[in-house]
Amino acid sequence: MQGLDAAPRGRPLVILYNRVSTEEQASGEGVGRQRMNAEKYCVANRITADALLEDTGYSAYTGDHLKRGQLGRILMEISNGRILPGSTLIIESLDRISRQQPFEALKLFFQILEKDVTIVTSIDGHRYTTDGNSVDRML
Repeated sequence: MQGLDAAPRGRPLVILYNRVSTEEQASGEGVGRQRMNAEKYCVANRITADALLEDTGYSAYTGDHLKRGQLGRILMEISNGRILPGSTLIIESLDRISRQQPFEALKLFFQILEKDVTIVTSIDGHRYTTDGNSVDRML
């Protein structure tokens, strides 16, 4: 699997994103489990991922993964148009995006959706889009 720089341009992308907060978690099952769940989702849904981005050692409680990690890069690339509308971000669960206070976490979640990037949680197969139906699951 390649990084974002090697991913195709000019079309929506499928991006896998994994995050663990510590190096200790990275040496355990965390990253492997997240990769496995994402790969299972892709196989079951006949999806080919274009890029894999991972954060190791960046906290989602403090937002460090947004300031210095790959999730911050994903947000930047969504904003600047490198990641096009219609793209899909596959994560294991919503807490991979944020563990900050609910208001901050929801702002980040909606920031991605507002740019027409679908969020998929591979652990349960839920798809979050701006159509309103999937967001109801959060309430």
